[in-house]
Amino acid sequence: MLSEEKRLAGGLATQKAPSRLVSWIKRQRIRTRTGFASDEDGSIIVFSLFIFMAMLMVGGLAYDLMRHEQIRTQMQGIADNATLAAANLNNDFDPDFVVRDFFEASGFGDHLGGLSQNTDPSLLDPNDEGDGYDNGVLVQESVNSRLVSAKAGLQFDTAFMRMVGLDSLDVQVASTARQDKGDIEISMVLDVSGSMAGSRVTRMKSAAKQFVDTVLPDETIDEAERPTISLIPYNGMVNLGAVAAPYFNLEETHDYSHCARLPSNSFSSPVLNLNNEIERIGHFDRFNETTDSPIISPQCPTDDTNSIMLHSADADELKDHIDELEADGWTAISLGAKFGAALLDGSTRDATNAMQADGHLAERAIDLPKDYVETSGARNTKVLVLMTDGENTRQYDLKRQFKTGMSNVYYAPGYKNYFRNGVSAAYAVYIPERAGSGRPWWFPYYGSYYRQNPFVSWEQSHYRMANTELFHLASIEHIGHEIYGNGVPGYSDYIYYSNGYPYSNAHEIYKSYGDLDTQTRAICNASKNAGITIYAVAFSAPSAGEDLMRYCASSAAHYYEVDNDSIVLAFEAIGRNINQLKLTQ
Repeated sequence: MLSEEKRLAGGLATQKAPSRLVSWIKRQRIRTRTGFASDEDGSIIVFSLFIFMAMLMVGGLAYDLMRHEQIRTQMQGIADNATLAAANLNNDFDPDFVVRDFFEASGFGDHLGGLSQNTDPSLLDPNDEGDGYDNGVLVQESVNSRLVSAKAGLQFDTAFMRMVGLDSLDVQVASTARQDKGDIEISMVLDVSGSMAGSRVTRMKSAAKQFVDTVLPDETIDEAERPTISLIPYNGMVNLGAVAAPYFNLEETHDYSHCARLPSNSFSSPVLNLNNEIERIGHFDRFNETTDSPIISPQCPTDDTNSIMLHSADADELKDHIDELEADGWTAISLGAKFGAALLDGSTRDATNAMQADGHLAERAIDLPKDYVETSGARNTKVLVLMTDGENTRQYDLKRQFKTGMSNVYYAPGYKNYFRNGVSAAYAVYIPERAGSGRPWWFPYYGSYYRQNPFVSWEQSHYRMANTELFHLASIEHIGHEIYGNGVPGYSDYIYYSNGYPYSNAHEIYKSYGDLDTQTRAICNASKNAGITIYAVAFSAPSAGEDLMRYCASSAAHYYEVDNDSIVLAFEAIGRNINQLKLTQ
């Protein structure tokens, strides 16, 4: 009985075991499905694959663009070199052949004329534009000039952009070069203001002479084919010099010195109308108080120091003049730039021809400056090299009423060697304000007033001085203290003020800073618009000077910031640039 019960119990246990196993398996299946659905362990792999594909695409786009630019740069270089060589007037080969030979030799011969598969017909055949191209090459020649243009293009097959539907990129280049047999005329405008003193003016002279040697390297070349250089040194003034002044219609108020001043409206054009009289800077010394006569430090030099030189192709003559430059005075960049531009403009041609006819200029200067464009179509190259180490400051001159007319000072040459307290016995002054006192005549030698001109009483030969002569013989300070005064320190000031001395404020600042900057920008704009190329050099200049030179330059490539170590190299580079044939497009 017992054994039967055990058997039955074991059988029940055997029957229950499979059902528990099945239940456990079911529970595990449910748990597995639920856990897989909520498990995040593999999601980063999907995101990483997405980022990798994006990076691959961006990198591929950059690769295609880099290859495109590489091919474009290569083709542009070929086009530039080809047109340069073909436009050279010394090249006897057919210009069209030269261009095609360059492209063939570089493996791009089939691509002259444009894109073989482009839908733009003007690129397929430039003749469709009616512009004279023959399968990508245009040649225009005259007696004095040659212009060569080239167009080329191809389609570049992309490696990665095709993944976004862009199978190819267009590569198109164009180049134009021109050479003329016209003249090369240069104006070199050099700052000789006081800030240039010392090592700066020394380095500037070296740079300017290097420029001359670069532009005029070979004296064996026919003078008629050499460039010409005009030198325009400037500080607060431009000195026309004794020779050139009469030909530029400088007014004849005096002939002691030959510096010019110009009205503000003259800076809107490079034209210098020589039918209009140019105002001459007064001859005076506004600083020194000395008994020296004549004055020792005139506002404008009495000789040809820092004077202009016109249209020379003689390197030695130019360099000798550069060596004589001296640094002194304030700064008026606008005036230097104006005269530099005027010597490139046909408005000054009559002055040049007259000077040449009178033997002051070489035969090379005849009919200079030429027109910007000749009737033949040849373009004359006009270059203005403008240099400063500073910024615009001030311009001084005598007031107009002291430039002409008679003074109230009388001069007796026979007494000029007699002095007392530094006062010469050669001067007597009529004081109109004292006419009612009965003693209107002042004799500074004795420091006394007289009823009549003492020179008449003493029967001494004398004459009334013109203002121009007075300022030539005595500085403004000397006129006050030793002519209108009595030479006694301190007391002399009281005397000359009592005598109504009108000369203590005889000079004026007629232009300064902002006005001069405005004038400079105006003449630079007008010159560039007329066809003059401007190279601008800022030589250790302050920021205002750098900004002005940067503004005046024809382009960023025409602007140079230099110091003592680099100014010579800069002027040499400018000279080489002028000598080279330039791409016009």
